[in-house]
Amino acid sequence: MVRSDGSGQLMVSYLVGQELRKELSSPASGNVALRERVFLTENDLRAQYEGEGVKVEQVIFEEKEEQLRVSYTIAFDTITNFLTTKALAKEDISFYPDKNGNLAFQWDIRRLKQLLKESKSGGDFSLKFTLVLPGKIMESNADQIEKNSLFWNFRADKLFPDILTATCEGKGLIFLSQLPQEGKKVKSMSFVYDPTGKADPFKPFILEAKRSKEIMEKSLQPLQRYELSQLKLVGIIWNIDNPRALIEDAAGKGYIVTRGTFIGKNGGRVADILPGEIIVIEESPDIFGEVTKREIKIKLHIGEEEREVK
Repeated sequence: MVRSDGSGQLMVSYLVGQELRKELSSPASGNVALRERVFLTENDLRAQYEGEGVKVEQVIFEEKEEQLRVSYTIAFDTITNFLTTKALAKEDISFYPDKNGNLAFQWDIRRLKQLLKESKSGGDFSLKFTLVLPGKIMESNADQIEKNSLFWNFRADKLFPDILTATCEGKGLIFLSQLPQEGKKVKSMSFVYDPTGKADPFKPFILEAKRSKEIMEKSLQPLQRYELSQLKLVGIIWNIDNPRALIEDAAGKGYIVTRGTFIGKNGGRVADILPGEIIVIEESPDIFGEVTKREIKIKLHIGEEEREVK
């Protein structure tokens, strides 16, 4: 979370599998750079983050099913103090005003990806990174966006971007003038490929992934192709045994929905249809396997929509 005065919090959670823990715990592994990014103890975490105007809070290190579950929050009084901590001083991470006066964020994570790839057990790791910006989100490559909250989820079996990016509205952000006037330059990186025990790099796995995605998208219902914010509730038939509602998509086409209908890109289902609104429930598991339910109320009056997480 970044507040309008430049203070804020960073929330991070991740799982480290048994094999990667053994590797990082062994001084002989030589993977010092990865150990400085994947913390196995609270002391290591605090040594990398604590400093002037920066505190480590809500720390959890616990064993769960042969995995180490880690979560923590970094509270900071200014973005500058946050970025000069030992942990982030070595990272290519930037907050800066863009040409339109908005707050821009970028984080080049190619080094982390390379370190995990070079690790013998780098696939034994998953991470959830949460960033809350102080204004309306203009654009981002986050996996999930909820109002001004951004969520990136990293797994070994998932292709994720080299650079995390986001831009939020800069109106009223008094700290913008104190930031660098441009982001850090994206550096070129060279990689040496070791084919030992690895799949053929020329195998068209990206094409296969694209084909699988296309097949999955074809099986979706029409209303599952839209964000809920793109849909309008334009009519309700309520006083019958099986209430129905009329939903209009972004193209102006109408669809009848009942209880149980899938709706929205996040796997939501219509849970109830009431006289003036419908209630949609979305369920999303985090990296720890815990399911979060979100209740979204879409009101009959066009342009009015409430979102409430329960």
